[in-house]
Amino acid sequence: MPVDANGLDVDAGIRLGPDARVICVSPSHQYPMGSTLSASRRFALLSWAEHAGAWIIEDDYDSSFRYRGRPLPALQTLDAERHRANGATTRQAAARSDRVVYVGTFSKSMFPSLRLGYCVVPDALVDAVVNARAVADRNSPLADQAALAAFIDGGHYDRHLRRVRATCLERYEAMRHHVARSLDGAVVLAPSSAGTHMVAWLRRGARDDSPLDVRVSAAAAEDGMVIFPPLSRYYLGPPPDNGIVLGYGGLTPPLIGAGVRRLAHILERVGAT
Repeated sequence: MPVDANGLDVDAGIRLGPDARVICVSPSHQYPMGSTLSASRRFALLSWAEHAGAWIIEDDYDSSFRYRGRPLPALQTLDAERHRANGATTRQAAARSDRVVYVGTFSKSMFPSLRLGYCVVPDALVDAVVNARAVADRNSPLADQAALAAFIDGGHYDRHLRRVRATCLERYEAMRHHVARSLDGAVVLAPSSAGTHMVAWLRRGARDDSPLDVRVSAAAAEDGMVIFPPLSRYYLGPPPDNGIVLGYGGLTPPLIGAGVRRLAHILERVGAT
């Protein structure tokens, strides 16, 4: 489905899949573009699911790392609120809005090796999801689950999130600062208000047999930099432009500055400046 600064294009998606019965979305922070699904498109998506009798799988990717604007409610919450605003009782709203399967993970907010996630499902799907979970791998380690539950109940998880969010905000600002300082004129950062990565559009470079973003990624790898795949790799067809994905979540501000300066030399070497 096409994605722009307002998230996935719901109308285009309906045209592409008029008979679709399930959609998987990450409205809080789309990867790789980094956009957040706008309120109007959230309502459009919910209306489509209700009228089509379809399911929405809401992957709440990076919802804990939002740096600008007010936090947006999950699709699951928004759906029930939408029906209550139209005069439905709480029970009626829940019955009419049970189209969203809400999925989340602690891999980014805690640490990847914890391997614990969660799934909030409509009543009609509980048995099927429980069976699927049992077939997949029985259950996650009970000791890990108990420790995390105690961590959450004690208020430690909320305090941890506030600290992590402050740290990531500092790195987010550092990335924007150093890109503006060292790569001004070479790249344009796509709008982003959440997450731990940004998309940088390359201002130069023709579409040919060796796209510029592929050459930049290859040159960065040769220089020893750990870099995401070029943006063109994420498209089913020709991309609208050349771009690269810049991650900053695991780097301190000084390392971000050093990395951006190295990237500036690489862009100059491959003729992208």
